[in-house]
Amino acid sequence: MLNQTYTFYRVDRRFIKIIFSDILYLESCDHHTKIKTKDKTVMVLAYLSEVEAGLPPNMFCRVHRSYMVAIEHITSFDNEEVHIGDSRLPISNPYRGLLEAILPVSNYNKLSASKVVLLGNKQAVKRKTVIRLT
Repeated sequence: MLNQTYTFYRVDRRFIKIIFSDILYLESCDHHTKIKTKDKTVMVLAYLSEVEAGLPPNMFCRVHRSYMVAIEHITSFDNEEVHIGDSRLPISNPYRGLLEAILPVSNYNKLSASKVVLLGNKQAVKRKTVIRLT
């Protein structure tokens, strides 16, 4: 069960196979959860927290009380939104730090623009520390 790559969700009167890597994001809709995949949208009669419990935690991240995203499908994010393809999903304050901790963000991107001076030979100076940008 540790290497499970899919699960079945009950939709109407049948069970539909959903492959975890195909899921783009999940959205809470009252007592249902909308699962958006690459090629379809499925409405499951379960709370988002119940669906979340059955997902691999290393593949998904909660970004809002109503949204959960697939980490591998995130194309960009800022302080307000996560972008997955053409979809823009809100990030709430309690989950922003979690997302930044999970995603592999390079140290260069974390440098404040006001503290960085770019030199002609592709070096950046932050205070008295020289960082080589290659």
